[in-house]
Amino acid sequence: MRETLTGLRGKVDGSTESLASAAAVEKASLIDLAGFTPYYQMVFDLQQEDVPYKRAVITTNSSLALTAATAVSAVNSLLRGDVPAGVHFADRVLSPSITLQDIGHLHPGTRISHYQCEQCEEGVL
Repeated sequence: MRETLTGLRGKVDGSTESLASAAAVEKASLIDLAGFTPYYQMVFDLQQEDVPYKRAVITTNSSLALTAATAVSAVNSLLRGDVPAGVHFADRVLSPSITLQDIGHLHPGTRISHYQCEQCEEGVL
């Protein structure tokens, strides 16, 4: 998949030829998935000064269901009065712990793991 996307860089412009590019991306994704169940994984770190950072790893079988669960959690927070009036970025007004808890209940295909990283190192296998 990565090779296909790299090869298309700068070549996709919305023309008819771009449809062939879309087919190439679809074919590459099917080859990459051969024998595997698709999943999506995101890693979030909460870093505060002088405190070991916390990490949440979210793995889900459906990015659409995860998005819907997050939206429902945001609406619930709004209805509870946890969000002030106006337009906001979610990370500024939503409680991370409540949002993660809601997502876990709203979509059973989503797993959430929490870590307290005393000495987590990045890039180490």
